[in-house]
Amino acid sequence: MSDFNSKTLGKCLCIITGASKGFGRCLAQQVPPLLVAGSALILVARTGQLLQELKTELVNLGVSQGLVVRCVAADLSTAEGVAETLQAAKQQNVNDYDHVLLINNAVRTATPDTMHLISCLPLVD
Repeated sequence: MSDFNSKTLGKCLCIITGASKGFGRCLAQQVPPLLVAGSALILVARTGQLLQELKTELVNLGVSQGLVVRCVAADLSTAEGVAETLQAAKQQNVNDYDHVLLINNAVRTATPDTMHLISCLPLVD
């Protein structure tokens, strides 16, 4: 487990929503160097093509080396989008990680239709 003063986040499952543009994209570029090999980075946004371009950029820059990078094209204002994102996260074994980090930067947030999907999530870390 990484400590507060370390320069890494340790082995981490990191989910960044709104990752295709603006602040979310900037975070997606800055976080990978803080993750150790074996970490997973799940990039979520409505525009799949922009996510794939970001993934390619991370690979070309070498900052994603040793990471599992997944792109999830999903609209988080819909139940289907939330379910797709949760499914991508569930494909990772959270017991393999020191931390689970959610950077919720999606422009659209939960609606009454989607609140039940996230309100029952167990606390992690």
